[in-house]
Amino acid sequence: MLIKKRKFYTIETITDSEVGSVFPQIVFKNLNEAFSIDADYEITEGIELEGDLQPQAKLTDVISQASISAQGLLINNNAMEVLEKFQLPPHSYVPCTIYDQEGGAYGYSYLVLRNSDHSRLIDFEHTVFHYYQFGFQKDHIGISSFKAFEEAKKSLPSKDWWISATDLRLKSNPFDLIFLSGYLGEIIVSEGLKDELRKNRITGIDIQDAPVELC
Repeated sequence: MLIKKRKFYTIETITDSEVGSVFPQIVFKNLNEAFSIDADYEITEGIELEGDLQPQAKLTDVISQASISAQGLLINNNAMEVLEKFQLPPHSYVPCTIYDQEGGAYGYSYLVLRNSDHSRLIDFEHTVFHYYQFGFQKDHIGISSFKAFEEAKKSLPSKDWWISATDLRLKSNPFDLIFLSGYLGEIIVSEGLKDELRKNRITGIDIQDAPVELC
């Protein structure tokens, strides 16, 4: 019996004419609060963000921003309704009001993806890892376990070097959207969620094949 491999896809914000050919689309008014949002701890109650839409930027379902370090997506209710139909990892929402150039106000939320230990999901033996320096791919590195992965990270010559997967294999994945912190730089989504995002014509994102498979 032939077992079909599950495919995954990257999801990223865009900079083309659909969003006004600008990045980021918004600038936060309360930068200190935006900077404080961290995936390593629980968001305290009461944080509410506000942002101004950049000149020439267009409102889309998913909005690009450049101030929050925690991985996630700045989304409106249309996008949230689609995502909430699927299995999401530990997360929280931070409300955000976006103002356009005419003073119109629009409700958004920043979906914060919590840092979690996803090492149990990784099939290290069949994943292809490479060294990177200044964003350029270097040598292939053979890694067969989480312990070997951690040891390889400790042996990196400087902070300019890191390790990333170029062909990631998963043993399991209970989520339809996930950020595999430390292994891959993009948020990935399942085929089902990818299809639903396209079906609902969610704007402001680019979806591409991810170098990830679940066998």
